[in-house]
Amino acid sequence: MKAFSSNLSDPTIDQNTKTNPLYTVSALVSVYRSNRFIFDKLLDLTEQTLYRKGKLQIIVINTASPEKEHFTILKFLEHYPHFTYIYTHQRESVYSAWNRGIVLAQADLITNSNTDDRLRPDALEIMSQALLDDKGGAVLAYCRSYIHHIPNQKWSSRIRFNSIYQNHPNRKPHQHEIGPNPVWKRKLHDIHGLFDTRYRAAGDHAFFSQIAQKYPFLEIPEILGLWYRDKKRRNLGFLSDSELKSIPPQPLKSDPIEVQKEIDYWRTLNQEAEIYQSKAETMPEIPLKRKWLLW
Repeated sequence: MKAFSSNLSDPTIDQNTKTNPLYTVSALVSVYRSNRFIFDKLLDLTEQTLYRKGKLQIIVINTASPEKEHFTILKFLEHYPHFTYIYTHQRESVYSAWNRGIVLAQADLITNSNTDDRLRPDALEIMSQALLDDKGGAVLAYCRSYIHHIPNQKWSSRIRFNSIYQNHPNRKPHQHEIGPNPVWKRKLHDIHGLFDTRYRAAGDHAFFSQIAQKYPFLEIPEILGLWYRDKKRRNLGFLSDSELKSIPPQPLKSDPIEVQKEIDYWRTLNQEAEIYQSKAETMPEIPLKRKWLLW
């Protein structure tokens, strides 16, 4: 594993790992027009070894999707523990959804989990443990992924991939693309604020490219993910590049009062949303089947 940094680590970030949270990782799943992916996505997360140990919190944020994801999500809450579900009645950006999830996260580590991407069953456990064990002050861990074009392809039955996504070793830290499923320390948001909602596709790049200039990142040299790249995802990549040119990233926040106001703002917004918690307390004896969903 290799860490990349342009500056020394900040000791206030390292303090993040000294707490005793209920979960190790909180996974953010933003939902909008994802009906064909959502069942397999949530099932994929419940197969994570970290989830099986009761250490993965799954936070699903549905920003008024016109499709039927709502009913699928509620079915998972009925059968599986460790789910938090936020439903808003108005369409919001993916970064608004993430911000809503972050302020409800009960773990010291956070990951985003796109509905059309999948993970090796031990992916989140490997990345989170590497980040927690790291002595070099790393604040984010990322891995390599297979790039493919088959929707809902599972890790256990992966049959075709076009290439392997990994960073070029000669890139500078702030130029690093971290792929679709990094794991990062929640303390970053307590110190530097949340994601910039002016962006539709470049908010994570704008935030993490600045974070990389200040703190080390940890590269996990293993293939732990399946990255689905269809025409829509490629178009989002083009939009991201365009946004970064037209909307300059704001400097990282450093004023604790300003950061706390931002966090309180999103907590207040969540009070106006519908928030559900898992009804189940233990794993089901038989995994949920798609055919059981009745809409």
